[in-house]
Amino acid sequence: MALRGSFAQQSWALMTRGGMLEVGTSKGVEREETKAKLSAEGRAATSQAIAVSTVLHSPDTAKDYASTWKLLGEYAKETFGIKSLEKITGEHVAAYLDFKHECGQAKNTLESKASHIGKLAAALERWNGKNYDTIREGVEVMRPTIAEAPEKALADRAYADPKALVAMLPVGNIWLAGKILQESGVRITEGTRIAASQLRGVSTDRHTGKEVGRYEYIGKGGKVGMATMSVETYRELEKAIAEKGTFEVRQDSFRDALKKIAGAEYNNRSVHGIRYNYAQARLHELQAHGMSRDQAKAVVSKEMNHERPEITELYCAGK
Repeated sequence: MALRGSFAQQSWALMTRGGMLEVGTSKGVEREETKAKLSAEGRAATSQAIAVSTVLHSPDTAKDYASTWKLLGEYAKETFGIKSLEKITGEHVAAYLDFKHECGQAKNTLESKASHIGKLAAALERWNGKNYDTIREGVEVMRPTIAEAPEKALADRAYADPKALVAMLPVGNIWLAGKILQESGVRITEGTRIAASQLRGVSTDRHTGKEVGRYEYIGKGGKVGMATMSVETYRELEKAIAEKGTFEVRQDSFRDALKKIAGAEYNNRSVHGIRYNYAQARLHELQAHGMSRDQAKAVVSKEMNHERPEITELYCAGK
């Protein structure tokens, strides 16, 4: 039987008619029974394996889960044209969680959403008997990003003085990665591994008239982006690639170095805070060259590969 109606109706159908909500039964007893069953089958009693096999026991908890499923469905419809939760894939899940991360949601909020969405896979499997591991894969892809989310939601995750932080990074590739992230606004995954084939040379920024170095990258969702930086930094990048064949920095090494320098300021900003700094600085730069705020915001949104312009507004709120 196909899921029909609004995403709110579909979500609650999965909870009730799909057998995901069993009021009056014991959660603890069910978990122990599930562990015993998995052990008898020779399977590890991982949290994921238990989640697939267990249901929810509280109506209030069920409402929280169903609300997340509804919001995911509405996002997938608006962004990808999806009309049924049965059509949700890992791509949609990763895009949704990334969108919420870009909006500055706190780590515990994102972890809750990820948990709720993982349960959606089990609910759909109970509903139609199909395999929805793709949803679980979409959640797992976003685990490193969620781990870097702020401890609490912030209206502005930008650093007070990003240039000073980058200047204090260890000399070498970590410092160069910091310069690239600061000047181009790319994500850490897009600025810590760059091959010679990605280099696009020096050209003129058509919005400001200044000379910039450029490289092409594949961003979230497979979107092609073009990063720009000062000519000086670009020449350093060319030199690093010429020496090693590829410019590469371990992401955890860069995070550790920045965290050591930024101290407590890092906890609610992480590496992603540098991206906020870029958005705000670029907005000001474009406005200084005659653009209106809305025109500048549209350019920044495109340059940062943002799927939705409201994300850029959040980055530049009050700036």
